[in-house]
Amino acid sequence: MKLITRDTDYALRAVIFMAKGEKGVFSVAELSKELKMPRPFLRKLLQVLRKKGILGSRKGREGGFWLALPAGKIFLMDLWRIFQGGSRLISAP
Repeated sequence: MKLITRDTDYALRAVIFMAKGEKGVFSVAELSKELKMPRPFLRKLLQVLRKKGILGSRKGREGGFWLALPAGKIFLMDLWRIFQGGSRLISAP
């Protein structure tokens, strides 16, 4: 049984990378290269996180994504709910 989906895994890795980063705005190209993720797939995940209020974004030459919330306010369960819905961690017998 797979506990965490690829969407959740990639989103978590991107959020952690951004939280550790010194700069505020990260381009999709930069994140894709650093995290070794397919750019179109990563862009889709980042857009979902933006719609859910986890990330902010802006278009343009100096555009990109940033954390819209303090890193300490973003929890694994937030990402889990966004990408995996209301799944339970423990199944009933």
